[in-house]
Amino acid sequence: MSNYTSNYYFKVAVKDWKVSEAIQKYREELKEKPLAEILSSMLDDLQKLLQERKTLQYSIKSEISKIKDFQTTVETEQELRLGSGKHEQTTTINHTLGKIADSWTSVGDVHQKINIKTSSPGPSVSSGIKRKERQEETIIDMRKDKKQYKFIPVMKPSISMNKPRVISSDQETLSDIVEIKINELSLAPVSENTLHYFNKNIGEQEVNACLSDLPKAKTFLKSALEQELENLPSWLWSQKLDFTKEEENEKKLVQTMKLVLTDFYATCLRPQPTPPLNERTPFCEHVIPLIKYSNAVYQLLRVQWAEKSIDANKFIGICMPGEGPIPKKLADGIGKGVLDNKERLIVESSGETDDAHTIEDSLKIVECSIQCLKMDMISNKLASFKTFQKRQILALHYVGDKLSLTSTNILKNGRYSHVLLRSAIIPRTWHDRYNWIKVFELVVKMNNILKEQEILTQVLLEENSSGETEKSNTIKYFRANNQDST
Repeated sequence: MSNYTSNYYFKVAVKDWKVSEAIQKYREELKEKPLAEILSSMLDDLQKLLQERKTLQYSIKSEISKIKDFQTTVETEQELRLGSGKHEQTTTINHTLGKIADSWTSVGDVHQKINIKTSSPGPSVSSGIKRKERQEETIIDMRKDKKQYKFIPVMKPSISMNKPRVISSDQETLSDIVEIKINELSLAPVSENTLHYFNKNIGEQEVNACLSDLPKAKTFLKSALEQELENLPSWLWSQKLDFTKEEENEKKLVQTMKLVLTDFYATCLRPQPTPPLNERTPFCEHVIPLIKYSNAVYQLLRVQWAEKSIDANKFIGICMPGEGPIPKKLADGIGKGVLDNKERLIVESSGETDDAHTIEDSLKIVECSIQCLKMDMISNKLASFKTFQKRQILALHYVGDKLSLTSTNILKNGRYSHVLLRSAIIPRTWHDRYNWIKVFELVVKMNNILKEQEILTQVLLEENSSGETEKSNTIKYFRANNQDST
């Protein structure tokens, strides 16, 4: 302790660390030292703590990343204040910085620098930012007395709500193990393969590429959504479509649509549940029926619900001794492959509000998907690594009214790749019914991959058992020569 400036990071539990509180404690120790020196001391102490407590390295690195982001934010605000020629009393600045720290900590990450523009005379605030960039992307923060106003430009990039989310500091911490690309604003570096797969799927979703490959089903869906609500069930089940043998996928999708839209009819008629809703209520009403009816037709999964433990979680704990206990994880739903009974789909609900729970569940999905892949690698270690690169673990993440499909696979570089494939709002009222187009685009994409994975399971089994795969091409050989990566 004698080598540390403050005992804050020793006394306070890791889960309760807050940048704003730490600043206050360090300020008490350092008296009238400037904020820059206080932040520097905090970083120095955390670096020392990182060397002493290896088991806390994830939390410590995350805290270091937060402080550095905050440091950048503070420096930018101070620079812009000086550039504007507006000088305020130290007490006011300290109060403002403390307020920034509080709001920053509550969100967990900072994605923009704060820019101040005043209406008082004096030189304009540029701080090296080109005028075009300021006009297109920079949020203007204006203060009048004690009130604050934020003006967001048209061209300011943003991400959608109610979708999987991993904060930048966590992505950076995990970057040696997994590349995460789940939104277009993610700043964490990813390989060309991960970026290409993400962009390909975003492009496909925009034009409903999977649905467009099934024109009869697409036409059927559009016609169904044009019906009056009271006529929907009779119309759905009176339609007799002829399908050829080559149109089996069309037939299955139409059958799925009939079942799902009949359930939707009942949803539109029943009295609305009283808010606030428990996270399980919309999950049970909207997500479970969709997967249940889809799987009844496609028959690609063995599905279980309600806080089921992940088999791969236990498997990894047994097969990787010496790594310490593997935290037990429960999923809201699990889908296992029909052929090998191994996890292929993880289903998670984060409730009606997009908050910290979304981030926690996003991390859980990444963690469990990796464990499922790792279990599969161990089980098929004599199969071809090139073949295994086609293995994907899917996840459905329900946040608010939006369902997102993600995929995790392993790359040639020895890292995992976690990518967003589709997102869709599941309609809850007849008014929102046209959102079913995107939902069924997601359903088709998911079942296309699951069908490929069942075929792949058989190929991996044959390769693993045949003894014919060249040794240098096996998963076992790859793992032995890439231990730091896998």
